[in-house]
Amino acid sequence: MTTVRCDSPTIRDLPPRFVDLMDHAAFLWNQEVGAKLMAQIDVDNLPGTGAPETARWKPPFNMLGWQRDRGCLPNIDARLDVFNHTDRHSFSLWQSAVTPCVVSSVTKATMHFAGARDGHRSVCSWASYNTSSSCTIYSIGSRGEFGFEREALRRTQHCTIHTFDCTMRGSYSAERPTYLCGRAGCPHNTTRSFFHPWCLSADDGKPSKHYHSLASLRSRLGHRQDEPISLFKMDIEGFERAVLLSWRAQDAWLPEEMFLEIHCYTYNNGKIRFLSAAENVVLLLHLHSLGYRLTGLRWEGGGIDATLVRARCPAK
Repeated sequence: MTTVRCDSPTIRDLPPRFVDLMDHAAFLWNQEVGAKLMAQIDVDNLPGTGAPETARWKPPFNMLGWQRDRGCLPNIDARLDVFNHTDRHSFSLWQSAVTPCVVSSVTKATMHFAGARDGHRSVCSWASYNTSSSCTIYSIGSRGEFGFEREALRRTQHCTIHTFDCTMRGSYSAERPTYLCGRAGCPHNTTRSFFHPWCLSADDGKPSKHYHSLASLRSRLGHRQDEPISLFKMDIEGFERAVLLSWRAQDAWLPEEMFLEIHCYTYNNGKIRFLSAAENVVLLLHLHSLGYRLTGLRWEGGGIDATLVRARCPAK
C-alpha cells in the first residue's frame, strides 16, 4: 500500500522539517530495534536453573528454558531504566523512537487536567484544533473523571468531544450531553461534550453488546469514514493492545494525534499477565506501520503514557 504525508490539520500545523525528523526517527528505530531487543533480553532475563526438559542436556544447553521476562516488576539489580525508575525496562526501547514536539510555544501546549489521575499531557498542535471547524475529540475510558474534556473545551472553540465508557452506572448508563464547564469557565457553547455508554473493543459485540470497534463507534455517531478523529485519548486498563493491533494502515479515519496509556499487563481468556519487552516492541512497530510517530513518553503508574502523531496516511 502506498502512503503519503498526511494532509491533516495537525500535520499542516507542524513544520515540514519536524515531520521529516519524525519519519527518520521511526525508520532508524525499526532498523535497529531487533538487535537492541536481543541485547536487552540477554541482560534482563532472570538467571536460574534449566527447565526439567533440558536438565540432562550437555552444558551449556542444560541451562536453556530458564528465561523469564519480568514485565514491569522492579529489576532485581535495582538498575534504573530510561524513565529513572526500576520497573519499566520492558518499555525502555521505546525511548529512542521519540521525536519531542518542541516546535513552538504556540503549537505545543501542555494540558493540565484538574482533579484527574493522569495529571498532564503534551499536545503537538493546539493551533490546528483551535481553528478547525470540524474538530472531533474522542475520550475512551472515563470512570467519572472529565478533566481532559474540561480542558479541551476550555482551549477550543469548535471541537466536539465524545466520551465513551460502558462501565459507569446511574445517569451515565444512557447517552447524554455533559455540561462540564462549571467553574472551569469554558468560553464557548458547553453542549459540545457528549457521553456515550459504550466501550471500545477490537471486535463488535466482544465481550458484550456494549463493546464496539472504533469504526462502528464512528458509524453510530454519523462521522464520515474519510475524516480522521482530531484528538484521541484512551485509558482502558490493559485492553488497549487488542484495539490498537486491530487497526490497519488503510484506515483513513484513524486519529491525527493520540494520548495513550499503555499498560504493563493485558487480559486473555479472563487471565491477566505482564507484557514482555518483545511484545512492547511489536506494538510500537505496528503503530509505526500505521503511520504514527512517537512525540512524547513518560512513566505512569500502570505502564507508560505515550503521545503519537499520525504522519503517514494511505494515498487517495
